[in-house]
Amino acid sequence: MDKVPRVSEIDFLNKKLSYPIDSYLTRPTVYGIIYDEENKIATIKYDDFTRHPFPGGGVIAGETNEQALEREVLEEIGCNIAEIKLIGIFDSWSDSNQTYYPTYLFIAHLTGIKDIPTTTEEYEMKSTIAWKSLPEIYDELANDNISKMIKEIISLANLL
Repeated sequence: MDKVPRVSEIDFLNKKLSYPIDSYLTRPTVYGIIYDEENKIATIKYDDFTRHPFPGGGVIAGETNEQALEREVLEEIGCNIAEIKLIGIFDSWSDSNQTYYPTYLFIAHLTGIKDIPTTTEEYEMKSTIAWKSLPEIYDELANDNISKMIKEIISLANLL
């Protein structure tokens, strides 16, 4: 496997943790930059909160990261994907729930049709899906720590 960039909220953004680092629960997560046949990327805008626009979420025990991404993309944007490639990893910590999130960022390509999301999560059902260019998405990313780390990985992976 090729070496991919890894960005840590502690080192890259000088985050100070409220608890000893080894006391955080670990919750692996995955997110995907999903391209369609026109080279547009799936984005999700949630009605109830603001975060970066990429589909993804937590890895369930027994799943590979790629399987988790396939499941999350089907749930959140209603699409099947292929050509899944890891482009970077970022590490973040939440003091509010004392959780460490090693997050795997992938690129993948849509296969088949753009269908209806299969999610049963209420907050995900109240969202809008749009397909945009990566430069447009990059410029629209917020200034929160997660978005900063995603931007850094996109830059390091030379995707723009």
